[in-house]
Amino acid sequence: MAPRSENEKHYQDPMTKSRKPFPSLKDAHSKYLSVIIPAYKEVDR
Repeated sequence: MAPRSENEKHYQDPMTKSRKPFPSLKDAHSKYLSVIIPAYKEVDR
């Protein structure tokens, strides 16, 4: 894996304008995501 610079390890929170570290893949999840994909030509049925 290529080493990352400090800028690549953080992001700027648009609400607080502060720098926050990106979460790790090993951290507990904080959001649930549901994705609904319509069937092919669903409108035609």
